[in-house]
Amino acid sequence: MKKLIFLIFFVGLFSTSTFSQAVNNQHIKNQITIFKSEFRGPYKDIRWFCKDGSIRLPNDPCPKEIGPGIQHARYRDVVESIGKKNHVFLGQILAYTTNQEFWDSQNHNSRLKQYQLDKYLRSIDDGWVLQKAQYYRGAVQVEDEEAWGVDFYKWLLTGDTSITKNFFLIRQSLKDIPHKGDDNVAQLMRSQSKVLSDLFPSFMDLRVKIHGQPEFTDIEKVKQFKTKNVSKLTNALNLKFDELIVTMNNFYKPIDISAFPQKASLVKNTPIGLSIKEFSVKNSVGTNSVNLVSESAKLLLEIRKAILVEKRASARIQLLDTSLKLEEIIFKNASEWNPLTIKGLLDKTYYLAMATAGAGYIELWEWDQMEVVLKPQNTTKLTLNELTLILQSARSIVEWSSSMVKATYDDIVHIYTGFEPKSYGFIDDKIRSSIALHLGKTVGDLGILLQPNLL
Repeated sequence: MKKLIFLIFFVGLFSTSTFSQAVNNQHIKNQITIFKSEFRGPYKDIRWFCKDGSIRLPNDPCPKEIGPGIQHARYRDVVESIGKKNHVFLGQILAYTTNQEFWDSQNHNSRLKQYQLDKYLRSIDDGWVLQKAQYYRGAVQVEDEEAWGVDFYKWLLTGDTSITKNFFLIRQSLKDIPHKGDDNVAQLMRSQSKVLSDLFPSFMDLRVKIHGQPEFTDIEKVKQFKTKNVSKLTNALNLKFDELIVTMNNFYKPIDISAFPQKASLVKNTPIGLSIKEFSVKNSVGTNSVNLVSESAKLLLEIRKAILVEKRASARIQLLDTSLKLEEIIFKNASEWNPLTIKGLLDKTYYLAMATAGAGYIELWEWDQMEVVLKPQNTTKLTLNELTLILQSARSIVEWSSSMVKATYDDIVHIYTGFEPKSYGFIDDKIRSSIALHLGKTVGDLGILLQPNLL
């Protein structure tokens, strides 16, 4: 009898262990292939989700006495199984997730990072797992996703722990999680150019230019490329070029700096609110790139510090959104600042390094140490040792900026590359969309200019 009890226990234990084992990467890869080809993709069906916890058919909305519900798709059983066994979540619907589950703090914020990586993959692979399902009407409701995003950030930014420990991740996530803000047009531009170079290899040189040294003049270069190759382009490729040109025009259209105070209305009577208003008045019209980059960098750093002082979650959201707009201003205008002297390069290096600190690519304590070295001095002469120290310090900030991106996302990219090799480009895309891209080029120019003196 004891042997029989033991055998039953052993079989039960073995079964539990087997069902809890992670599935292999090939299985996930096969499922992704299936999802791409099916109209519903990773989703099973669409249902109403009511406030009382009940789930109703699409043609049977939640009754008024219960209150308005939300409608969205349910995941396929295999998707839920992969989520439970591998902690890999495909085709995530925000409205289908609790705040705690999505923040996923016990797994280094894996679900949030996966959502960001998923959006990147969708942008470069025609919807990725949603290749067909992106046209599955009702699967995801934009207004519900945006409302969820607002509630999520209000929950996350209440208290100081999350923003203090995860400033960079939270700020980056605002680019991807809908919260009634702007879309990430820069990523879309890079993704569209990558798709075009994959389909039409001779576009590669322009793609590299758009990814590495983006400028307003690239729009005309793309138009000229399209005209030059018109006889070789299919209707589908012509359409993709037109879409890229529209995206580039959206990316390079002027940011309405005059609207900053209204978009940060919750802080209008605070010190940071007054700084935002002053910045808006000074830079709304007729500001050159040098002043715009330097003034934006100063306000960007000031906002990062102010977010730690401001305790209202809604106000913090507004400050973070303003911070992202300032980074966009710097990213667009840095290439227009072309210093020809060592002093000019030192000034540009200082303000771009300041901006990397304001945007969270380095820690504030790292900036405090480096600012002493990088801050422009009121002198016309610097020793060779002083110049060498500045160059080394600036190079360190470039390295730390890239390391921040890698340290934040490398874990999830490593997991995803096991079944989706295209994930490997995610970190590079993040770095190329950052101020660190321009800082790296400026520091490189400074090194070239100083090289004869350092030999």
